[in-house]
Amino acid sequence: MTAIEARLQVEKGFLWIIVLVAAVVFGFYMAVDSPLLILAVAGLVWVATLPYHARISAVMAITTYGSAFMLPMIAGRPFLWEIAALLGWSGLFMLVALRRYDVEFSANMRRHAWIILATLGYTAVLAYLMRTHGFGIRALGNDRMGGRVYIQQVACATFPIIFCAIRFPEQSLLRLYLAHLILSFTFMISDLALAGGSELWWVFYFLDLTTDAISFEMGSTTGFRRFQSFTMVSVALFQLLLILQPMRNFFNQRALLMVGFLVAILALGLPGGHRGVLVMFIGIGFLCGWAQRIFTVPRVMMIVVAFALLLPTAYLFGRYLPLAAQRTLAVLPGIDLDPIAAEDARATLDGRITMRSVGMDLIPSYLWSGRGFGPSSEAVPYYGWDPYGMITEDVNNGRFYNGPIGLMVNTGIPGTVCLLGFLFFVSLLAVRVLRHIRRNGAEDRFSRLACVVSALWLTNTFVFLFVHGDAEFAMNTFGLLAGLVIACDWSFRRRPVAVLQPARTQEVFAPALSPMAGLPGRA
Repeated sequence: MTAIEARLQVEKGFLWIIVLVAAVVFGFYMAVDSPLLILAVAGLVWVATLPYHARISAVMAITTYGSAFMLPMIAGRPFLWEIAALLGWSGLFMLVALRRYDVEFSANMRRHAWIILATLGYTAVLAYLMRTHGFGIRALGNDRMGGRVYIQQVACATFPIIFCAIRFPEQSLLRLYLAHLILSFTFMISDLALAGGSELWWVFYFLDLTTDAISFEMGSTTGFRRFQSFTMVSVALFQLLLILQPMRNFFNQRALLMVGFLVAILALGLPGGHRGVLVMFIGIGFLCGWAQRIFTVPRVMMIVVAFALLLPTAYLFGRYLPLAAQRTLAVLPGIDLDPIAAEDARATLDGRITMRSVGMDLIPSYLWSGRGFGPSSEAVPYYGWDPYGMITEDVNNGRFYNGPIGLMVNTGIPGTVCLLGFLFFVSLLAVRVLRHIRRNGAEDRFSRLACVVSALWLTNTFVFLFVHGDAEFAMNTFGLLAGLVIACDWSFRRRPVAVLQPARTQEVFAPALSPMAGLPGRA
């Protein structure tokens, strides 16, 4: 045996000793303290993957953001997308420290400077609120709630910067977003498991519920069951349809099939009982239609005729639908519905109007500092008509179902200015993406993805400002979506370079290729 072979044998022996010791320690803590072992293993994995945190954060967040997948056996039942978002700050630090960012990072930061400044300003406001009003997570034994709201928003504030630093290929971004839409079905599984009884509750070891699923299930004791997940899946399938097929197919030989799919997808969303599903369909559909130039006079006449045929059907048979579906249709004026569904829809609308009025009255008290998120340490009394105490509970939790009012009460003028500025500048970018598609067409799937993402941003912004906005979900609603808008704009700006570069490199050796050769593949 040579000296080199002997040295390799000694090193191999040390390696086996380390493996055996690790196995003994692993087995001991598996029997004595398995949560501590899980945390230790998670810490080792966190350190080992540190240089890749930014990309892992973006990939996992896009894929799992609309899914019910959660981290089992951890207090607070965090979603996987929350864990992914938490990797953002460490990922950004490592990107800068190791210089693993794209060469256009600095240019992107300058190009989107107002978006980044507004994001960092809002994050600073959140840090100030945590410092002055307290921070706690009930699942970890604190006596104060609201910490999860801060964590989610601060974590999601990294996404606009991450998508300025890392460039994703168009096909990769497309696949990730399609997976994101398909995985929305996981919420439907958990929703149905809740309604199916305790025999199916093992599902909740892996999947969590939608926001209001528990309260909707409690309401089912009166015969009024709502499946919130159906609304989420319906909006996701509508986006999927618009990505896979150009909107001109609604007006050619495929029109019957496409309209059938559209009606079926919309009908799927009715059991959720959310009238906002109609706003989402109209907003996304209108903006994508404008960008893809489908609004010609003959096509507009076809749309009017289609509505003229569908609306009478809703008015004639609306009363025979499930109560949750009737609640969704309550937005239609003069429609005949079951009194239970109509009253529930009316009471919700009246309650939100009342809460917005209370919020307007509270704004002067929190003009500059804000009350912070989570339950108020000093309950705000409400002396109006509130037989079930719902208005009092929402006011004390800082929920006013209107974005600007909620921001003014919870974050004051600084937080409101920063977040509204963030929404404004990203909206300008989304409009620029839609105008690019309007000029150049949406023949490939990535262009239609960019069209849907930009339309979704503008529709969500409108809903947040004027229809139904929760300030506590502001940044985790818009952070990742803003990053996707930035990524789509970045890809469009690089497309002319990708087209011209092959011609430049081959100019010396052979005749230049046709510009069509550099275009991305058609879908």
